Amino acid sequence: MDEIDESKLVIYESSEELDELFSNNSLKGGIATAFDEIPYIKLFLAKYCSKYTVVGPTYKFDGFGFVNIPKGSPLVADVSREVLNVTKGTKMLQLEKAWFGKHPIVQSSSS
Repeated sequence: MDEIDESKLVIYESSEELDELFSNNSLKGGIATAFDEIPYIKLFLAKYCSKYTVVGPTYKFDGFGFVNIPKGSPLVADVSREVLNVTKGTKMLQLEKAWFGKHPIVQSSSS
């Protein structure tokens, strides 16, 4: 795999800025593609779904988000169990659909 030319990486701060970067395209100082975390992309698509889509595959990693509970709290086990129940079951999909709408991620058949 080729190395990534870090001079071509662009940091953006908002959905509006990402839309502007895409609108300008790479020939006019913008970008042609973006890589980001799924929650941020879902927020972006909730606002700009008529202009953009996501092409997969996507990869999910643990550790996005946190709950602040004091050390030794008797709530730790209960909260941990409920977080697992929400993220592993259908509840998370229901919440995502309610908050972000339905924006399918197209799975690419090419490698």
